Amino acid sequence: VKMYDWVHRNGAKTQTEPYWQGALPVSLEEKLKFLLESGFLPTKFPYLARSLERFIQTKQILQESKLRVPLAKSAFFYGIADPFGVLEPGEIQVQFSSSFVDENTDEKYLCLRDMEALVARQPACRRSDIQRVRTVIRPELSHLVDVVVFPCKGRYPLAGKLQGGDYDGDMFWVCWETTLVQPFLNAPAPVQSPDTAKYGIQTRTEKLKDIMDTRNPEGVDNFLRKAFEFRNNPSLLGLVTTFAEKQAYSENRIHSSKLEQLYDMHDLLVDASKQGYVFTQANFDRWVRRLPTQPKQPVYKTAMEDCANTKDSTEVEKIRKKPYRYKSKHVIDYIYFDVVRAHNIETMMQLKSVFSQATQLDEALLYPNKHLSEKRSKMIEKELLSLTSKLREVKSTWNAGCHSDVSTTDHFNTLVNSCYEKYRAIQPENPGDPNIRPLVDEYLTPGACLWDTIKASTLYEKFQ
Repeated sequence: VKMYDWVHRNGAKTQTEPYWQGALPVSLEEKLKFLLESGFLPTKFPYLARSLERFIQTKQILQESKLRVPLAKSAFFYGIADPFGVLEPGEIQVQFSSSFVDENTDEKYLCLRDMEALVARQPACRRSDIQRVRTVIRPELSHLVDVVVFPCKGRYPLAGKLQGGDYDGDMFWVCWETTLVQPFLNAPAPVQSPDTAKYGIQTRTEKLKDIMDTRNPEGVDNFLRKAFEFRNNPSLLGLVTTFAEKQAYSENRIHSSKLEQLYDMHDLLVDASKQGYVFTQANFDRWVRRLPTQPKQPVYKTAMEDCANTKDSTEVEKIRKKPYRYKSKHVIDYIYFDVVRAHNIETMMQLKSVFSQATQLDEALLYPNKHLSEKRSKMIEKELLSLTSKLREVKSTWNAGCHSDVSTTDHFNTLVNSCYEKYRAIQPENPGDPNIRPLVDEYLTPGACLWDTIKASTLYEKFQ
């Protein structure tokens, strides 16, 4: 039950009916759930063990491609301002509509009361984009649940310190994990907007009356042309963000004069379309050329990209063995290679050790063939020999297709469907014989007979 629940929670969570191929769902997640629902155990059933190992490995590679580390004592909330002014500067309130469960300790929370916590908003670039606060509960705000309430007192809005956040639908991350909170010290946040001219960022200040005659609707074409020209300017936000990440890695710090300048550019470009800012590639390149050295791609980023490009388990093994020249003194390198990847490799080793013992034969599936073989009937013996020969032909078709030079998904799907149809088409040579007729009669449900069970049992007994 726990394994089924884990697969379900870590799956795609689609609401549509699963697509089937052969006798199993196509989706690996649905395949696992189907086998678990049917009573198979991964510690005993080899096929389920291999499938579960693939599923876990897929989730590990996905985690390493995005570097998402689950943290039990944390959550995301919409942020709102204190409507009654009862929160003091540096205080927040968080209440849950139902118990929040810490999956590591099974602790339950209905609210965060009198705790030290961290609050942030993505993307957190500056050292001040994460702030340490105090959680409190005020009776006046008891009706506000599943949100984080920020104070409206103080010289500068708390949300504004977090990447220029506000209360028009922004999501905020709140963490109350003591290990992270206790050593954290707040850094001062900038309270004034950066100077655009310092970075060569142009500000478009034209008014509508400067572009067209508002009394003459025919002039709207000029307005539309100007609007399209402005919106067609390339956004350098992603480029600046990536460069800042490289520079921080190169300097191995999160605060310096160069980094602050990059974060200024980032903050300005976030709302460039609203503020009328235009930042060209030439101006950014001019700033970059003033750097003494050009930062290189972080090692963890290279590893993340390699994980994102993996296609099968053989490539995963190559990536895991690739000698990345990382340095543990870089905090993200340390988290990525020495914590996350090391944990995943150790987990997979333990899984392989446990699943290697999954060699138990399915005696229930073997029994029909064994029982029928013990019948002293030449006709039954003849039918079983014929069945084995036909199954061997299906197996030959499968082997030839698997060793083909073509290895596309379409080729594999065609091969599976072809083999499955050949398998289903196998029928007794003498269905009218008194010894064979009971095997093909549809006693239980229309379209189902004992012959199907005998066929599956023989396939398993001969080619497991």
